Amino acid sequence: MVGGFTVKFPRYLLPLMPFFCLFAAVFADDLPRRIAKTGKNACSTVSQWLIYAGLAGILGYSAAYAIAFAAIYGRDDPRAQASRAIYEHVPAGSLILTELWEFTSLVPLDHGNSREYRVDSLDLYPPDSAEKIERIARQLSEADVILLATKRLYGSILRVPDRYPLTVNYYRLLFDGALGFAPAPPFTTYPSLLGWQWNDDFADESLTVYEHPKTILFQKVRDIPADELAALILNAPVLDNADALLRRLIAFPAQEADEAALLRHALQPRRAAP
Repeated sequence: MVGGFTVKFPRYLLPLMPFFCLFAAVFADDLPRRIAKTGKNACSTVSQWLIYAGLAGILGYSAAYAIAFAAIYGRDDPRAQASRAIYEHVPAGSLILTELWEFTSLVPLDHGNSREYRVDSLDLYPPDSAEKIERIARQLSEADVILLATKRLYGSILRVPDRYPLTVNYYRLLFDGALGFAPAPPFTTYPSLLGWQWNDDFADESLTVYEHPKTILFQKVRDIPADELAALILNAPVLDNADALLRRLIAFPAQEADEAALLRHALQPRRAAP
């Protein structure tokens, strides 16, 4: 069924992987014999050793990555890490702004209760309009923290900038710090083994957003009235090509001009919520 989809998500093809491994094992077992049949000279022997070395490298790397990927399940999910930071640094009663379509954002934990916070969602998938931006601006003006649980929305919306030019402006201004919010260092859990880390920010989202997304918190550092926020988004120049912005946001904060300063910014209580 998945094979008939326009987009063939690798996550949903994983049940086929054991069969692919069996096919690969048969191929790997048969390849040296095929080389040997071409002759018994030194060139054939060298070819066989090169094949064995290549197969050993492939198997070793695959095993290492499998162990590294499995290790993420022994660590805190980035959404749980972000939720813990909110419980520890953001006063109860604050308004947390999440994104609609995210199935998990603020996570209940042993020492934190999501019910102590007001939670609202940005609905960013409807077609762009002035009314949509004005609604978003009102929500931003009231929010204390914006929680981007995964790259699901900006990773898809920025791929169709002709359809969402204003929403692209919103994301660009948000990450630029122009909307009165500053980002904290992202919460991540990359596959890692013995100090070696695999950065899979650009992997297919079906293999990252569920188990180990990059979660980003933006804390309000400056109050901006809703009408000014709306004007900033509506009047910002429309990007002709959003590909560079998409790569910047997915890689965040690697492409920021002052990455070191950004990573020093820790989430801190701003004020007691009313």
